Amino acid sequence: MRQQLQSSEALAVSDGNRENAPKGMSHSPKEIVKTGRIWKRSSRDRASTIATVCDTLANSYPATRLGNPHDPLADLIYITVSNRTTPDQAVAAYKQLRSSIRKWDDLLTVSRRSVEKTLRPAGLNSIKAAFLLGIARSLKARFGRVTLRPLSRMTDAQRLEFLTSLPGVSDKVARCVMMYCFNSPVLPVDVHVHRLARRLGWTSRKRADQSHDELEALVPRDKRMRFHIDAILHGRAVCASSNPRCSECVLRPYCHYGRGR
Repeated sequence: MRQQLQSSEALAVSDGNRENAPKGMSHSPKEIVKTGRIWKRSSRDRASTIATVCDTLANSYPATRLGNPHDPLADLIYITVSNRTTPDQAVAAYKQLRSSIRKWDDLLTVSRRSVEKTLRPAGLNSIKAAFLLGIARSLKARFGRVTLRPLSRMTDAQRLEFLTSLPGVSDKVARCVMMYCFNSPVLPVDVHVHRLARRLGWTSRKRADQSHDELEALVPRDKRMRFHIDAILHGRAVCASSNPRCSECVLRPYCHYGRGR
């Protein structure tokens, strides 16, 4: 982890959880601080509860990609555009950008002002335009063209390292691209996933970007993608940041926060 761990707080990941690490991204010998209440339960009880929560969510929401493209670069650009905006605004801005740029290599020659104008409806257009143009230049320098296709030959660890080296690409964004486009068994933690995990007692970390390792150690590899997507849908529909609809929540029997309301 990026932060220094105190020996009294750090608990080694069990062999079972180490197996949950994506290929090329083993948690060993890195230690994970186990902050969630759920870690106090037996491994069998913990695994059973997590599986039940994941399955309950999967049975409550349709399978979807939330509009994420299959092409990795298109997905990275879509996620960048969608940052801090509504889903409808993100889709509209991305479609407008795609219609104005015939191929992604055109980002090397298009003016920043024109990209900013296209992205204005999505908000933060100046910052997002700078990130997109910076990403294009970085990819051109590395691969000779604006593409992420060469990442298909990398390990998950190499993909994460490369993606997070690009302008504006966080761990969460990198994991989203890896999950949606390379079938990497990672668990991106956005505000909805983080909020739900905190309320369930799976983590007590205050920031989503500090929660990836702990939640990946808890959620089985084959359930991570659906949990990520379903947690977002559940966060939008029920588990809102303010005034959550706990009385209607299918996860209330397993939720420390919900049972206390």
